Parts: sequence; C-alpha cells; structure tokens
Amino acid sequence: MIQEISQKLQYLDETYQNLAPLGNGERKTIFLARNRYTGEIVVKKYVDAAVLPVYERLKQIEYCHLERIYDYAGDTRRGIVLTEYISGMTLHAYIERNGLVGEKFALDMIRELLETLEKVHRLGIIHRDINPDNIMISNDGVLKLIDFGIARQKKREKSHDTTILGTVGYAAPEQFGFFQTDEKTDIYATGVLLNKLLTGRFPGEMLYRKEPVKSIIMQSTAMNANERFLNAASMLAALPQEHAGPMDKTFIVSWLPGFRTGKLWKNVVATIGYLLMIFYSVLSVMECSGTWQTCLLEMIAVFLYIWAAALLAANVANWDRHMIGVRKLPKAVMVVIRVFLWIFLFYYGYSLEIYVRCDLLGFPRPK
Repeated sequence: MIQEISQKLQYLDETYQNLAPLGNGERKTIFLARNRYTGEIVVKKYVDAAVLPVYERLKQIEYCHLERIYDYAGDTRRGIVLTEYISGMTLHAYIERNGLVGEKFALDMIRELLETLEKVHRLGIIHRDINPDNIMISNDGVLKLIDFGIARQKKREKSHDTTILGTVGYAAPEQFGFFQTDEKTDIYATGVLLNKLLTGRFPGEMLYRKEPVKSIIMQSTAMNANERFLNAASMLAALPQEHAGPMDKTFIVSWLPGFRTGKLWKNVVATIGYLLMIFYSVLSVMECSGTWQTCLLEMIAVFLYIWAAALLAANVANWDRHMIGVRKLPKAVMVVIRVFLWIFLFYYGYSLEIYVRCDLLGFPRPK
C-alpha cells in the first residue's frame, strides 16, 4: 500500500511542473504548478505526511469559501497536495493596500470565515493558523480559507498537542503546548483578526472601542479557552446583524484616498488637500454664478477636472478592483488607465470651464 501511494506521489510530482514559489517563507513548499499534459494551473503543496488525513477529509466537501482539493498523495514522511489556484490577493495584501476596512467589511469577512469554520470543525479539523496570509480575497470578491498545512484532527483523548505551531499574534495560548487545541483555538485567532481589520493592531496593543464588537473581540480572545465562545456558530450568532451606520467614521473614510491607511500624516495632508479643493470649487462656481446656466456648467466643469479626475486617479473606493472587465488586469496596466482617465477628465473639464468663463461670460482667455 505504501509503495502504491509512493508511486502516486512520484506521478503527481512529475506531472505537475513547478512554475514559481508562492508565499514569503524561506522554505519554499508551495508552488504554482502546471500539468505537463493538459496545461491545467494548480497550487502544489509539499506537506508533512501527518497532515494528509486532514486533506483527505477536506476533499469530501466543496464550499465556495474553501480552497478546492483536487488530489493528494504521500508516503510515510511527506506528501503532495494539489489545490485550486485562486486569482486574487491575500487578506494581508488587501489590508496593506487599502488600510482600515471599516466595520461593515470586517463583519462581512468574519461572518464568511465563521461559516467556513463551522463546516471545517464539523469534520473534526482545527485549522490552527487563521491569519490574513491564509485568507484569500478572489478577484470577484469571494473569501477563501486556504493553507491547512498545520491543521490537525481533534483527538478527544489527548490533553495537549505534541507540537507548538501557529502565527505569532494569532496563536492562542493553548498552542504553546500546555493544552490540546480545539475549535476555540480558531475562535481566538478569528477574534484577533477582527480587531486587526478594524484597528490595524492586535487586541493587546489597541482594542476596538465600538460595542458590541468590542465585547465580541474580548470574549473570543480570552486567555482562558473556557471563557471564549463555544464554537463558530455561537460567535456567528453574537455578531451584530446591522452593519455600521451612516455616521460611522471608519465606514465613511475607509474608501477615501488619504484616509484608507489610518496614518496620521496622510490624514492631515488629505484634510488640507480636500479643504483647498472645496474652497477653490466654491470660489470658481461663485465667480460664474451670473446665470443659472453658467453656474450649472461651471459646477460640472469643476466636478470633472478637480474632483472626478483626482478621485479616480487616486483609485477612490478601489474602483478598479470592482469593475467587471478591468479588475483582473495587472496593477501596472490599471495605473496607466487611471493616469489616462485623469488626463481625459481634466482636459474636458478644464475646456468646459474655459468655454463658460471666456465664451459665455467674457472673461479674458488665459495666456
């Protein structure tokens, strides 16, 4: 039997050619791979043989928020797992790019994650490494839980784990070898992740202040596992059903250029910039308020060459990642498109302003 499995291991390794390593770790164990015969693109993972039973169970279910398991094989020491290639970015990369995401987005992500953990936990599997690098956001906006490389099956007869694993900051206290990890271990990491999405910090550094989310974070990240939510379903039920209200500052500014990262100096520069834009816009419209027609045309002109041009070029609300037809384009191509849009909007908006001021109102033409 072992010989048969080893032959399959060799077959998968030879059939799926490694193209490029994935991830940031020094040990390259995850690769983008291509089937030599069909051209199919997959993710090939070299894993410890002990984790193969986890992937065997995961292969039994197909769920939109879980990476699909195509095939696996192993011997007594190591294994290979083939999973789907997800076109998108990790949640870590998403946070780095967009900054604080706002309560609505954070709660939506955590709901989808908890629904996924419910299904995983029912199989007796504990992920043990919930963190932003192991959550993908596909190009069509779907959350995907990936990388079960240190997951384990829950063993009720054991009092503690045999290995100390997990990501610093997200690993629960029991992952340091004193107790067995269980569903509450993933609950702990989920609570840390929720706080990180909302504040950019770990709960011990800065705790999100708004209730009831604050209490949910505190309960899910309790040092004593018995004080945490019993399972993913109970934490899911505790999440507020109503999203952040229209006056929630984080929700309002999370999409606005200059406020997305939460950095103070960027907030100050952006505030000054927006105030100057508002002052110039109001002054320009007032100068052209001789008739309602010229006032309206000037408002359109100012909107085009000041506001629309600037905000689209700065990628307001990350519009390029939400538009069908362009969201899959490389980042460099999207930068070129944004620059072109800025030139287009500025040119036609400014041309309209010249028409209003010089042709309709008789102002001298600029030299």
